[in-house]
Amino acid sequence: PIEGCKPAAFKRLLGRLVLKGYRDSSTFNDMIGLLQDSYTCFGLTCNDIGIYPGVPLCNEDNFSKEVVDGYVLQNDVLEQAEIDRDIIHIEMFLEIEAFEAAINHYTMGYNSLDGKRYRSLRELATTKKRFSIPNFSRYK
Repeated sequence: PIEGCKPAAFKRLLGRLVLKGYRDSSTFNDMIGLLQDSYTCFGLTCNDIGIYPGVPLCNEDNFSKEVVDGYVLQNDVLEQAEIDRDIIHIEMFLEIEAFEAAINHYTMGYNSLDGKRYRSLRELATTKKRFSIPNFSRYK
């Protein structure tokens, strides 16, 4: 989930903790901060995790603003953006030739909740409302 939710943090964590092996204790606070900042990717809060001796205190006020496609969000649109996870899942299903699962994700949606139902890529691709979006015709 961190890779899709906080790609920059994922790259830094992967590089420092996995690929290079964690050997530089001077980056400890930075690594913990990246992990803490990623709690929202898992639907967690600082209170859910708790306090541990020797670990910097978690402060949700310090969490970075969510960034989607290079833009700092001014409104909470992260639930809508979760549809990107459906795209990733569809790509994975297609790679392993799980075509029925890919079709289900496309038609039903599994990640972007809209009230009590999930948004689907099929809905976005076929809704008449898409024509009201500025510059839609440029991309169709």
